[in-house]
Amino acid sequence: MNDYQKHHKKIKSKRISGYLKSSLRKRNSNIAYDNMINSEYMFFEYLKENEEKKYKPKILIIQIILNLVLLGITYYLFSVNLIFLMKLCLVLIFLNYFIMLVYSFVSILINRFKKRENKRLWLFLILFLPFSAFFYPDFRKIQIETN
Repeated sequence: MNDYQKHHKKIKSKRISGYLKSSLRKRNSNIAYDNMINSEYMFFEYLKENEEKKYKPKILIIQIILNLVLLGITYYLFSVNLIFLMKLCLVLIFLNYFIMLVYSFVSILINRFKKRENKRLWLFLILFLPFSAFFYPDFRKIQIETN
């Protein structure tokens, strides 16, 4: 028995006595309980309740590409002997990292997580494995409570 069938069975066990009235039906305003339960509407409601957000690493991929491009430019500038511009690219890489670290840390402190353990885990990761700041923005979407 799959999850939908269990959900359907649970709803069917809670019987409504009598009929419901509908102002939208012209011929017969009574709606039978079985018609409501067996409708596609209940199936879509079930899907909405149990829909989980999936992890999609968009920001992580953008960060990796950005840092690789900056590292490539830095290497080129080093080989051409333009030390000032090379230092500027390195500063941009570290600035990018610092901004992600601060954003992740503040976001973890401010937001409510679905599971309290996740908040502690992310704080631990950000403090002791600072590179995890690049992973946090993508995982944030699926772990934070939305009101």
